[in-house]
Amino acid sequence: MGNRTRIIPMLGALLIASSPACKKTEYTYALSDEQLSAIISDIHASEAMVKTYDVNSRDSISTVFYQQILEIHEVADSIFEKDFQRLKRNPKKLEELYQKIEKRLEEKKGKTFEGTDNKKR
Repeated sequence: MGNRTRIIPMLGALLIASSPACKKTEYTYALSDEQLSAIISDIHASEAMVKTYDVNSRDSISTVFYQQILEIHEVADSIFEKDFQRLKRNPKKLEELYQKIEKRLEEKKGKTFEGTDNKKR
């Protein structure tokens, strides 16, 4: 009889732990992976450009670029920030997304240098 009295509470705890209410729910992002990767890659590209400006102007220029990027993508700052904060807590999704971002940045880099003579002289 001793084993049964231990098994019942353990089964009850297992049922409670496996119930949908107790499971960690996956966050549904407001933005698609494509939107997130496009915005983040544009932010990275703008950060590279900001480095060419005077040190005293970088923060304000960076802020302007950030606002313009969100305007171009027609996304509210609050929506992007919420998704980005959640994304930072999801390493697997973040890694998958950054693979897309790296590819997108490489494509942009290639287009930037199209038509130029890249041969060593």
